[in-house]
Amino acid sequence: NNPVLKERVVAIQDICHSAKGTGQDIDGHGTLLAGIISSVAPSCELLIGKIMLKSGYYTQDAFADGVRWAVRNGAEIICVASGDRYYDKETDEVVRQAVLEKNVLMLAAIGNEGERSTPAGTYPARCKECIAIGAVDGAELITSFCDINPDVQMICAPGVEIDSVDLTGSITPNSGTSQSTAYATGVLALLVSGLRKRAQPV
Repeated sequence: NNPVLKERVVAIQDICHSAKGTGQDIDGHGTLLAGIISSVAPSCELLIGKIMLKSGYYTQDAFADGVRWAVRNGAEIICVASGDRYYDKETDEVVRQAVLEKNVLMLAAIGNEGERSTPAGTYPARCKECIAIGAVDGAELITSFCDINPDVQMICAPGVEIDSVDLTGSITPNSGTSQSTAYATGVLALLVSGLRKRAQPV
């Protein structure tokens, strides 16, 4: 129902079986990210698959179901702005299937704990086939809150005080690797759209 985004949303689904039984955002996180993607790639269409409960966590089953739902509904890029600190075989498999078998691009936030170690970062960002996204500030330096794992190749995007729309339609700034993942998703959507136009016969 967001006044800025409602014309962009082509499908919405509650996958985490929330108490209200609706895919409607209730804490604003998903709305902020959808707003960033839409502002970077104004002509994109949005599929909203709600996998996270208000607590900020999701089950592995909800994640897997969400990815499959997005693929079935024609997603070309999947933005995952959350994660789990522990490896899960089903998560790894569903990412691999979406990327390698269905040709979907998947981006995921690396995490906001500020860890610098080989166990740092979250899944699915740490999955081999996923594009891990970190955050940089206005000086193009990696932020203090961004996780860094020397074993994970990571692309960084702006993630500090990124303006976006809130639940009321007002503009508000937020920071995090979720924000940088949404920003990178919008950029990638522009690239995919541009490549498609170039490939069309004249």
